[in-house]
Order: sequence, then structure tokens, then C-alpha cells
Amino acid sequence: MRLPMHRNVGAEYAFSVSTTNYDFASGTALTSAPLPAVKSTLNSLGLFAKYNLNKAMTAKVGYRYEQYSTNDFALDNVDVNRLANVITWGNDSPDYVVHFVGATFAVRF
Repeated sequence: MRLPMHRNVGAEYAFSVSTTNYDFASGTALTSAPLPAVKSTLNSLGLFAKYNLNKAMTAKVGYRYEQYSTNDFALDNVDVNRLANVITWGNDSPDYVVHFVGATFAVRF
């Protein structure tokens, strides 16, 4: 018996914003100033299409886009070994954009 081709499509989206504040206390002999906040943003989008070819075979294709950015005072715009008594690498905080396309073919026994 042959089943009609079954199609299934879908999408998902996620958005996240994060702010991290540092709060600390120092002794009376020390002076301190507040540290800047660390901010991160994530956007993620996924799309897929799934096709049931018959009872035993399924094909699926998908696409995912993800964008992440962060602003971190401890990393951004800090040159290599610029701070006194601190070894720094001169790296910026991680930011990325990813595009991913995937396909699967499954057979059930």
C-alpha cells in the first residue's frame, strides 16, 4: 500500500539579550569604581522541510542562521599586555554569524 507523500515544514526563532553587571565591595583602604556592564545579543532562526516519502523513508532539509555579539570591557579594545601587571592577549570578545544548511535521509527497518 502506498501512502501519499506527507510534507511538514516549520520555523523557529529565538532572540536573547543579556546584561551582566558587576557589584563588589572593597575595604576602606582601597578605592574602586563601578565596572561597565557586559552585554550580549543572540538572534537564531531555523527553517526546515520534512518529507515522508513512504512508511520507511524520510528526507529532511534545514537552514539555520545565528548571529551572536557581545561587548566586554575586559576584552574589547585592550591591546596585548597593555595593562600593568596583567597579561592580555589582545583579543576582542566573541562575535559571530553562522549560516548552516543540512540534509538528512532516514530509512526505518
